[in-house]
Amino acid sequence: MKNTSAATDMHEFKNHDLVDDFGKPGIRYEKRPAHMPDGKVAEGLYNAWIWLDNPGQFNSYTTDMVKGVILAMRAASNARDVNCVVFTGVGDKAFCTGGNTKEYAEYYAGHPQEYRQYMRLFNDM
Repeated sequence: MKNTSAATDMHEFKNHDLVDDFGKPGIRYEKRPAHMPDGKVAEGLYNAWIWLDNPGQFNSYTTDMVKGVILAMRAASNARDVNCVVFTGVGDKAFCTGGNTKEYAEYYAGHPQEYRQYMRLFNDM
């Protein structure tokens, strides 16, 4: 479906459906061994690390990144061997500056139904 508004550059609408693939661009997920207070590895237990990986834009999140975070959090929640989630950002400038305003302007300005679908995803995050 094409955006037919003369005020925009004819962008495709965003896909707001979740699929079971949290390997979205801009999201990294990794299970790392958990450690005891004495530093020894806690056998069979892991910490799930989820990174926002968009340092060039201060880790601002896109629609695909929001979907990736939701799915990564679900995967960590459903894994019986995960006891902790570390949610962080790549780079040394910012954890996250919020939503990607460039994407908002291109895909959601003047399209309240599309933005409503995005906000449903955001609220799940």
